[in-house]
Amino acid sequence: MSILNRAYLYIIRKKVRSSILFFIVTLISFFLLSGSILNTTVGTISKNLYKDVNFGFTIESIDKSNKEIEKDTLKKINEVDGVNQKNYLYAKSVNVVDKKVVQENQNITITDGMKNKSNLVMMNGITSTKNNIDFKSEVLKLEKGRHIEENDQNKILIHEKFASLNNLNMGDKIKLEQNGKNIEFEIVGIYSGEKTNNFEGLSSDFIENTVYTDYNSSQKLLDYSSNNRVTSVEYGVNNPTKLEEIIRNVENLGINNISVSKSNKNYELVTSSVESITKLTNMIRIGSIIVGIVILSLVLMFWIRERLYEIGVLLSLGITKINLILQFVVETLIVTIFGFLSAFVLEFILLKYISSNATSIFSEDLPTIISEELTKISINGSDIIGVMIVMITIVIISVIVALLPILKMKPKKILTQIN
Repeated sequence: MSILNRAYLYIIRKKVRSSILFFIVTLISFFLLSGSILNTTVGTISKNLYKDVNFGFTIESIDKSNKEIEKDTLKKINEVDGVNQKNYLYAKSVNVVDKKVVQENQNITITDGMKNKSNLVMMNGITSTKNNIDFKSEVLKLEKGRHIEENDQNKILIHEKFASLNNLNMGDKIKLEQNGKNIEFEIVGIYSGEKTNNFEGLSSDFIENTVYTDYNSSQKLLDYSSNNRVTSVEYGVNNPTKLEEIIRNVENLGINNISVSKSNKNYELVTSSVESITKLTNMIRIGSIIVGIVILSLVLMFWIRERLYEIGVLLSLGITKINLILQFVVETLIVTIFGFLSAFVLEFILLKYISSNATSIFSEDLPTIISEELTKISINGSDIIGVMIVMITIVIISVIVALLPILKMKPKKILTQIN
């Protein structure tokens, strides 16, 4: 009788034991699959974060009396090896014409000296809001329309509360004024979010009264067209692992009155969470393997001792130890195949549920990059093959560990022990 036939007949004859084994390997396979899929998903999220989240440094003035920097003084930074993009920002309080500002939470008394400053908004003239760290990290979120882009002219983004207060929508116009000069801007986007700014008692101190305009138009409004100025610049880098080196090279340029700081705090916060999850998934996988081997070995060891007579007879009839090991491996693998299929079905159902309810299960405030990956979570071929290889390895090791004490004995000694 072949090894396969003997294995099949034993499984059919010992239904209870086979069912217990089936349950054990199903659980082991399920946890291994979960760990593998989670690890793959975390890896994808990490790559996307690495690629998409703003990772670089920020330039600001260290002159307390003058926060403006002449744009031309920063030209050398663009030539530093590794710098791949720049996002100019000029922030200044300006008057909004014929529109109300959001005044909730303003527990202040407007004095006579402030009356002319009670209708201020914070104008952030910017190259690209899409590449701004506040939008990248989703502290601020674009709710309607599009972002400010580099080649825009007279375009503006406004906060949803400011829009609601003034019944403004996409395509409407807003006029900003500074020193008697005004420019009319077209609303191309409405954003939401909360952010703590330095409070100095002005309406422009609140994020609800912060507007984002294209950078060139902000310079025209302030008569800086011939000599552009910035209050900060966000620079991106090609290789985040060389950020420290790039910052040192920028500092060595000898540009006066500027500070260079990392602008990747949000990235580090999210990636530290990703690293924690990666460690957890690796612990789940390693733990599943170790626990699987231990439990399977103990169960098989117990059942093998009940089959000492069968083992002794088979060895007496000339069945080699290798063939005996193969028989037990085949028996366990047959049950393992069905257990793995069962684990696959359970995993598929679980992932289907997670992908459909990712935000409600975890948090509605999850970064888009993470929530999008969770909605796409699935079992791929590499996960299946990897777990199958691990399960086969667990079975082989467990059978050898369980049989080893018996195989060291002679057939006669095995049969004598039974008597």
